[in-house]
Amino acid sequence: MVFLITLSINLAAFLGLWLYQEVSKNASFVDVLWAFSIGVQAGIYYWWLGGQSPHGVLTLFLAVFWCLRLSLYLTRRLWRQAEDSRYRKLREKWGSASSRNFLWVHLMNAAVSWLMALSFYPLFAHQSEEGSWALWLGFALGMSAIFLEALADYQLKKFKLQKANQGRVLDTGLWRYSRHPNYFFEWLHWLSYGVMAWGLTLGSLSFVGAVVIYVFLTRITGIPFERDKAPEVRPKYAEYVAKTSAFFPWPPKETRPKERA
Repeated sequence: MVFLITLSINLAAFLGLWLYQEVSKNASFVDVLWAFSIGVQAGIYYWWLGGQSPHGVLTLFLAVFWCLRLSLYLTRRLWRQAEDSRYRKLREKWGSASSRNFLWVHLMNAAVSWLMALSFYPLFAHQSEEGSWALWLGFALGMSAIFLEALADYQLKKFKLQKANQGRVLDTGLWRYSRHPNYFFEWLHWLSYGVMAWGLTLGSLSFVGAVVIYVFLTRITGIPFERDKAPEVRPKYAEYVAKTSAFFPWPPKETRPKERA
């Protein structure tokens, strides 16, 4: 029953947002609702399953903290701004089919949000009053990932605010080691739920979020879009791509020791 409840709430919320974008012609806030809806589902699972165990409490804290950080960050970035370039280009490309296609975009986000929130189920369903090394390791990993993702976002925002950096590429800080450190730490945050649920009944279900977000960030909406867009606005991006890891942090190529012949 709880699965049907969360799915129904998701569908209603995203359909409502689709109607809003039909009027405003701004689909940017689908990303905000995606993050917020996952936090809401975590609260519903916690309440429904009575997850007052250490696993449940720490999972709720981590999920809500992530939800508030990301949804507030995205809201501040998008508030009173034109439609995000990703959705603007899609609207131009789709033309008269925009309404129908954006409906599918919103429904897809509703389904993905629901699917990723399943990661919480084994942790809230576990009723033992005892914690475990995996629980605390995963929680520490998740909190670290959230803070490092926030740091990556801050470094990018600070870089963009400086007019002298217009058309340049950010290749310092965390962005020196990955072209998308914010995406990597987002994935790492989701991986932490699988670590926290290690050894629990249906614990493998807690890896669903990590698998789904990795596929989306590396194959569908994240890296592929940035790869196509960046050369248009940053001429030196090709050089950055040649020396910097796309996802997993790694020293730039010019700093790696040369292999012996």
